[in-house]
Amino acid sequence: MRWTGRYLVGALGVWLWASAAAAQSHTFTVARDVDYVPQADYPGGKDRLDVYIPQGAKNAPVIVSIHGGLLMAGDRREDAFVGQRFAAAGYVTAVISYRLSPQASHPAHIEDTAAAFAWVKRNIRQHGGDPDRILVTGHSAGAYLAMLLVADPRWLAAHTLSSRDIKGLAPVSGFYWVDKPGVAPDRPKSVWGPDAKVWVDASPSRYLRADLPPILILDTDGDEAWRQQQAADLAAALRTAGHTDVTTHKVPGRTHMSVWTKMNDDPSEETSSQILRFARRVLAGNAEAGKTFWQGQMCNFCHGSAGEGGWGPDLAGRALTLAQFTRAIREPWGLMPAYTDTQVSDQSIADLHAFLTSLPGVGKPGPPRWRHTPPGAPEGQRLQSAFGCSQCHSPELLVPRAWLLSTDRPGGVPDDQFGVSKDAGFPYFARMVYDHSRKYPKGTMGNFSRERLPESALREIYQFMLDAGLRVRMVGALAVGMRQGDNTTYTLTVGNLGRPNGPAVEDVTIFVRIPAGATVVSATGAGYTGVRPLAKLGLQPALQGALGTFASALPERPAPDLTRDVAVWRVRRIAAVEKQVYTLTLAGAPPTAEVIQGFAGSTVHWAKPAPKMGAGQLAYRDLRLPEAGDHLRIALPAPPPQAAATQAQPRAEVPRFQYDPSFPQPLPEQSGRRSSTASSSITRTTSGLRGAVRRTGTS
Repeated sequence: MRWTGRYLVGALGVWLWASAAAAQSHTFTVARDVDYVPQADYPGGKDRLDVYIPQGAKNAPVIVSIHGGLLMAGDRREDAFVGQRFAAAGYVTAVISYRLSPQASHPAHIEDTAAAFAWVKRNIRQHGGDPDRILVTGHSAGAYLAMLLVADPRWLAAHTLSSRDIKGLAPVSGFYWVDKPGVAPDRPKSVWGPDAKVWVDASPSRYLRADLPPILILDTDGDEAWRQQQAADLAAALRTAGHTDVTTHKVPGRTHMSVWTKMNDDPSEETSSQILRFARRVLAGNAEAGKTFWQGQMCNFCHGSAGEGGWGPDLAGRALTLAQFTRAIREPWGLMPAYTDTQVSDQSIADLHAFLTSLPGVGKPGPPRWRHTPPGAPEGQRLQSAFGCSQCHSPELLVPRAWLLSTDRPGGVPDDQFGVSKDAGFPYFARMVYDHSRKYPKGTMGNFSRERLPESALREIYQFMLDAGLRVRMVGALAVGMRQGDNTTYTLTVGNLGRPNGPAVEDVTIFVRIPAGATVVSATGAGYTGVRPLAKLGLQPALQGALGTFASALPERPAPDLTRDVAVWRVRRIAAVEKQVYTLTLAGAPPTAEVIQGFAGSTVHWAKPAPKMGAGQLAYRDLRLPEAGDHLRIALPAPPPQAAATQAQPRAEVPRFQYDPSFPQPLPEQSGRRSSTASSSITRTTSGLRGAVRRTGTS
C-alpha cells in the first residue's frame, strides 16, 4: 500500500484514515460504493463512486477524479491513493468508475462520467462538500474524459448542467485528438468504433472555446512523444480559441504511469502538489479582486467600504458559506435586489466572499451613506429612502430623474406628455426597477422583488420624482488634444442626452478652470466670452463625491474653491440630442497628472429647466447641487503618455465618464479628430450621441 497511516473499520464499512504523509494532515472517512446511476446495475460496480471526506468537512472544496486505463481497464478502487491524497489536504474527493470497453463503447464512458459528476453536483453537500466549488482531474484516458466532459456541452446538458458548474480542470498525461496516431487509429475498435467521423466528434479538441473554466494541463517528460505533443497542442488551441486561463506544467523524471501513481509517495510529490496549488486558486475567491469588485459594483454604498455595514447589514467577518453568500446575491432575502450572472459572475461572488471573510467582524455597524429622511419629508422620498434607493441615487433620486427624461418614450405615450403627465413613463420606470438586468445585463443595479417593493410604493416614489422635476441628462468631458511647442489644445464636448423632441437646457454657462501656471492662448466655440476670476462669476463649481451622511441638522455645503481664473462660454440653449464642441489652447506645462487635476471644478451650469423642489420644499437633499438651476461636473481625462503629447497629429479622445452616482453623466466612448478650422463645431446627431450610449450596455 502506498499510503502510510493507520485505519479503523467502522460499523457501516466506512474507513477512517489518519494521514501521516500529507502536508496538511486531515483524518477522513470514505463512503464507498455510492451508486450514481440508481436505475442501472452495471457489472463490476462500474456505476459506483467512492467519496473521501475530511473529518468535519462543511462546504469544503471538491475534487472529482477519473481513472485511466485506455478506456478498457482500471477502476476507482485502484485509484484510492488519489482520494486519500486530496482528502488529507482537506478536499472532499469523489473517485469514480465507469463502464469499459469492449463491453461498452463510446459514448458510454463519457455518459457515465457525466452522470457521476451530476451526482456529485447534486449530492456532495451531504458529504460536506460545496457543490459550487468542484475541480475535475483525471489521468490518461481519465484526462481525456475530463476534458471531453468540460468541452463538449452535450454530456453535462443531459443533466441540465454546463461547464460553468466546473470551476477548474486538471488533465494529466491525456489525449485530446482521438483521430490522431496513438489513439483511435492504433487502438481496438471496440472503444470508438471504426468510423473516423465518430473519432473527430469524440475529440475534446473540437469543442474548445474561450468560456471554459481555468485549465491546468500536466504531462511528463516520460510520456510518449505523441502524448506530449497533444498536451502542447491543446494549450495552443485553447489560447487560439480565446481562453485566457491555461497553464501547462511538465513533471520531470516520471513515466506515463508514475506521474500519477507516485502521487501519494510524499507531501511534496509534484503532480499532486501542482493540482492542489491550482485547486487553491480556482476553488477559492481572490480577496483583492473581491475588494476591487466591491467598490466598482458600489456594494460599499449600502454595506460600507470594509463591509462594516451602513444602510445594509455588516458583512465583514461573518461566517457565511460561499453557498449562503451566493444565494444572498442570486435569491436575496429582505430588500436587496437580485443579481444575474451577467452582472455578478460566480467567480466574482467567490472573490467577494473571500474579501469579506478576510475582514475582521465589527462590534457595531457603520452609519448609512445617507440617513433616513427627517420628519415632514414627502411620502415618495420617505419610501425611496426606506427601500435604500437614496444610498446610490441621493436623497433626490438625481440619476433616475435624468434617465427617465433621456430614455425612449414608452409605447403609446405621446412625446409631449412623456415625463409631464402624472402617469407618463411609469411602466418603463417599473421595468427598470423590477427587470433592470434585461436592458442592462452588465449593470450595477439588480432586479427588485415586486413582493418586497410593491408597485403601490413604487408609484409613490415615481410621483415624488415627477414632483421634484425630471432632470435633463447632460454630459461634459475634457480631452487632451495637440501639443505644439509650449501650447496644448484641449477639447471640451458638452451634450444633451435627452430623447428626440425632449427639453433643451437654457441659459447655459460653461466654465473651465485654468490650471496654475497656464495662460489662455485661444478658444473656439459659440458663446466664448473670455477669461475671468471664478470668484466673480457668481456660480459655484460642481463638487465631486458625496457629502457623507445626513445628521440631525442639515450639513453645510463645503466651501468651494473659488481661486484661479476660468474660461467662460455662455450658450442660449442646447437642444436634446445635441452636442457642442469647444477648444481651449493653453500655454504652459504639458498635460501631466498635476496639470490635468488643475481643471477640477470645471462645470456646466444651466438655469432652465430647474428642479421643481428646492431648499424650501426639501429639507433632505444633496447640497452639492446649486441653489438655483442645475449643473454637472466636467469629467477630466487621464494624462496621455509623454510620447503621445508631442505628436504633430494626435487623436483627441473623448473619454468615458467615471460613474458618479449622484450626477447623470455617463458619456459614450467616442473619438474623432479635432477640426483643422478655428470655427465653432456644433453638431446635432441622434445616432452618434444616443446610439453610442446604448452600445455601452451599462447602467
